[in-house]
Amino acid sequence: MAIFRKTMLFIGLTCVAVTQGAAQPSNGFLQQGGRPVPSLEDLLGPDDVTNANKSAGPRPIRRGPAVDPPPPATIAAADKQVREAFRVELTAAGNDPVKRKQLVLSLTGAADDRGIETAQRWASLELAIEVAAKGSDPELLSEALEARDDWFSGQDSLGPMEDFLRSTFALRRGDPTELLEKALQINRDALVACRTKTDRLTIAQKLIDLAEEMTRQLPAQDQDRLRPSVRKQRAETDEIASICDSAANARRTLLEDPENAAANTILGFQSAWAGDWDTANMHLQKAGDSQFRAAAKAEREDKLVMKRVLAEAFKVAGLWWESVQEANDAGVLDPRPEPRPSSLARIAIRQHAAKIYEEALPGLDNLFDRKLAESRIAEANQLMPAKVLPQQRPQAWAAAFDRVTFNAAEVNREKLFADLGKAVQKQDQRWVTQVQDKLTVVRRQWAEALHLHNRDMALPERRERIAEILQRTPDFGDGWLCDCFLKMLAGDRTAAIVSFDKAVDLMRQGPRQVFAGQQYLDAAEAALSLGKVEDATKLKNNLQKRFPNDLGVKFLAARIAVEKKLFTNANEIFGDLMKEQNLHPVIVAEYAWFKAANPVDRLRDVKAAEVAIERTLGANHGPLWKALRARAAVLAAAGRWDQALETLDEAERQAPLLFAEEFQFQRAEYLKRQEYFFGR
Repeated sequence: MAIFRKTMLFIGLTCVAVTQGAAQPSNGFLQQGGRPVPSLEDLLGPDDVTNANKSAGPRPIRRGPAVDPPPPATIAAADKQVREAFRVELTAAGNDPVKRKQLVLSLTGAADDRGIETAQRWASLELAIEVAAKGSDPELLSEALEARDDWFSGQDSLGPMEDFLRSTFALRRGDPTELLEKALQINRDALVACRTKTDRLTIAQKLIDLAEEMTRQLPAQDQDRLRPSVRKQRAETDEIASICDSAANARRTLLEDPENAAANTILGFQSAWAGDWDTANMHLQKAGDSQFRAAAKAEREDKLVMKRVLAEAFKVAGLWWESVQEANDAGVLDPRPEPRPSSLARIAIRQHAAKIYEEALPGLDNLFDRKLAESRIAEANQLMPAKVLPQQRPQAWAAAFDRVTFNAAEVNREKLFADLGKAVQKQDQRWVTQVQDKLTVVRRQWAEALHLHNRDMALPERRERIAEILQRTPDFGDGWLCDCFLKMLAGDRTAAIVSFDKAVDLMRQGPRQVFAGQQYLDAAEAALSLGKVEDATKLKNNLQKRFPNDLGVKFLAARIAVEKKLFTNANEIFGDLMKEQNLHPVIVAEYAWFKAANPVDRLRDVKAAEVAIERTLGANHGPLWKALRARAAVLAAAGRWDQALETLDEAERQAPLLFAEEFQFQRAEYLKRQEYFFGR
C-alpha cells in the first residue's frame, strides 16, 4: 500500500496531491488567525531568514483490524452479488469521472458497514479498485486501495497501479516522461516481488511493454535519453522471466525425479537469487557441478562452526565465491557442467559469499586472508544490482509538476497581488487581510510546485517556468525564494544565494510582499541550507517572541543549535518536540538523523532513530531523503555496510544537489567500514 500511495503522489496529474509544499499552513506553523503578518523588518531587525516546516495532512482512519482475504471459494459469489447490486451505477459510470468517483465512494462506504460478510467487503473493495483504476484520478484510486489496506492485510497494489498507468497514458493525461519513469519504477518493484510471488512477473512484463510504448510517443530528444534505461530493464525483465520459467519446469521435473541434478541446480540458482539460502543449499547439494555441491555442503555442515570460529567462515565464503568464477588463472573458461547460473544468480551468490566474508573478518589474523576478504566484499558491492535486490522500503515518490494547477495559481497570484497593492495603498487593513488570506491559499499551489525538496520533479521545467515569471515580474519576492530553492536542488549555491538575497530585499517591503507567516520559515530554511546561520538565529529569536509555542519555530531552534554544535540544547528541544502528536514528518526525520549520527556518544540512540524513521516513512510524504539518510546511519551502526551504501545512494538521488559533498563524506566513511557522524 505504501508503494502505491507514493506513486499516486508522484503522478499527481489533476492536482498537487502532496502536502509537502512549504506554504500550507498547519497546526504549529505560524497560523495567521486573521492577524496582519508582521513585517520582515519587525522580525529581523536589520536582516534574515530560516527553516521551513510543512504541514502534515490528516492521518488515515483505521476502518477495522486488518485480516487475511477471504477464501477464493467464497469470493466469486460475493463478487457476483456486489456487481448485481451496483449494476445501474456501473453502467452509468462509464467514462464519466463524476459518476465514477461517486461509485467508488459508494463501494468503499458499503465496505465500512460492519454488518456485511467478509467476502462481500472484499468484493466491494476490489470492485472499487477496478473502477478507480480505469480513470485518471490518482486520489480516487489511492482512497480505494487505502480502504482495502485498512481492512485486509498482505495486499500489494502493483496490478491496479499498472491498470492506472495504462489508463492514464491512454487518456493522454500527465507528463509522458514522468509516466514512463514511473512505469519503469513499478516494473522494478514487480521484479523484486517476483522473488516470492511469481505471478508478479506478468505485471512486470506488461509494464515494460507499456514503457516501450510510452517511449515511442516521446519527442526524439527524450527518446534518446530514456531508451537505454528501457532497453536495460527489458533485458532484466526477460532474464527474470527466464529464471521463473526454468524454475517452474524444474519443479515439475522433481515431482517425478527428486534427485535430478539439472533440476536441483536450476532451483538452487532460483532460490539463491530469491535470497532463500536454506532452500538453495538443499538443492545445490544435489547439483551436477561439484563446486556448487561442495559450497552448499560446507555451509550446511559448518554453520555451527562458523558461529564459534569465524575463521572457518572464510573457507565457506571462498567456496561460494569460486563456484561462480568463469575462468581459471590462465583466463581459460573452465569446462563446468550445465546448467550455469544466470548473471543475477551469479551476483546473488557473490553477495552471499561477501556477507559470509564480513562475518569472518573479525576472526582473520592472516593479513593476506583479510585483504582477500575485503577485496571480494568491495567487488561484490560494486556488482550489486539495485533494481532487483530486496528493498528495505519502497523508494520515495513525489508529486508530479502539475502545469494546469500551477498556471491557474499564477493567474490568481497576479490578480491578488494587484488587489493587495490597492488595499495597501488605501490603508484598508481589513481588505489587506482578506487578500493575504487568499494569497496564502494560492501560495500552496505555486510553492508546492516550485520548491519541493525532492529533485525528481521535472526540475528543468520548473526552473524554466519560474525564470519566465521572474523575467515578467522581477519584483516578486516569493518567486525569488522559489528560485532559490530550485537552485539549491540543482546544486548551484552561488546562484541560490543571489536569489535568496533578492527575496529578502523584496520581503522587507512589508505587506505588499509578505502575506503568510510560512514565508518567514521558508526563507529561514534557505538561510540555514546556505550557511547563513546567524541570519537564521536572528529570525528565530524574533519569531520566538511572537510565536513562543509554534512547533515550526521550536524545530528551527533545534536545527540552529545543531549547526552551532550545541548538541545538548538541541537534544532537549527535540525531546520536547517528540512529545507532540501528529508531528510533521520533516521534524521526525531530522530527529532520526540527530539520533542516528550524533557525534556525542551519550546522545546517540539508534533504537530511537529506527522508531522515528519508520514513523517518517510511514507518513508517505515530506522530503523522505532525510529519513533514508538516517536509515543508512542505522544500518552502518549494525555493520550492514552494503545496505547502508545502497540506502545512502537512494537518499542522495532524492536530495538537493547542494548537499552532494556531505553525502560524499558519509559514503567515504562507509566504504572504509567506519560510521559517519555529523559535526566532526
